[in-house]
Amino acid sequence: MDHQKGLRIGKSQKARLVSGLSLDDRYEIIELAGDGGISTVYKSRDTHADRLVAVKLLHTSLITDYEEIVRLKKEGKILSQIDCPNVATIYRFGLIEEKLPYVVTEFLSGFNLKEVLDTQDEPLGATLAIHVGLQVCDALKAGHNAGVIHGDVKPSNIVIVEKDAGEIVKVTDFGLSRNLASSSESITMHLTETGLLTTSVPYMSPEQCLGKQVDARSDIYSLGCLLFEMATGRHPFVSQDPIAVARQHVSGVLSRNSFCNLSVPDELQNVILKAMSKEPSQRYDSIEEMKQALVLINEKQEESAQKIRIVTRKKMIRPGIIRLAVVIAALIIGVLCWIKQFF
Repeated sequence: MDHQKGLRIGKSQKARLVSGLSLDDRYEIIELAGDGGISTVYKSRDTHADRLVAVKLLHTSLITDYEEIVRLKKEGKILSQIDCPNVATIYRFGLIEEKLPYVVTEFLSGFNLKEVLDTQDEPLGATLAIHVGLQVCDALKAGHNAGVIHGDVKPSNIVIVEKDAGEIVKVTDFGLSRNLASSSESITMHLTETGLLTTSVPYMSPEQCLGKQVDARSDIYSLGCLLFEMATGRHPFVSQDPIAVARQHVSGVLSRNSFCNLSVPDELQNVILKAMSKEPSQRYDSIEEMKQALVLINEKQEESAQKIRIVTRKKMIRPGIIRLAVVIAALIIGVLCWIKQFF
């Protein structure tokens, strides 16, 4: 199909793909699946492999120049070679008419963490926060080991997928939101234009808010924000003004007082506070180190749960009850014997 006939440009200047369009004579567009700050997502079919895929048409405002396209293409190739069950598989990075970039990924049939958080009246709690956090750590570790920083760790980029063996967490959109901004002014403009400001800023590291160069420790900070939200039911810094939230990431204070009246174990508080240190050098040196801290908490929780179950079973047959039952039985037998002698 002619690409010109399959493309539409709306008033928002976002390109749209028409159902039936075939990209590279392989990826057939089925229907619009979602529209976010980074991309417009289409449910599609890979006609060569006969499987459903997601085609993400990146918003042109995300791409600053040709070098950015080259970088995205390079990172897409690297990510496509990652073998990690917690990373959404990337199949291809391509261009429409050499100017409109798109990414083909596995189609995830599930729900994202944002949808879960938005529908909960109570916090998910420490146990679920750790369960999700450990899998996010594995995904970030795979990306970091390959030299790719995610740059936009947030609930809407974390999808929970049902598998035969249980639920699995998938992290999406590795590296897609990062911009070559060199100042806080330019990154703020970029976030505003792409609609990422309100959704991303609650999880942005201080260096991101300042438009500085980021490394893997920026993702660690963002995961700390995510753990805080899952465990407490709210963001670490709150304001109706996203810019004010960004300022709090840079200079606001997060301490144990932030967890007051909340059932968050001290050990998990320690992990979150360390991950969210203002200075990258004071955070965990790697996502693997942060994961090991969560593993220790998880193991301790499992041991405690086991002890509780054992105590519960013992209470059902505790010696006091047995002795009482024996006494009652003896009394009944004595009464029966006394009655028997009159007949």
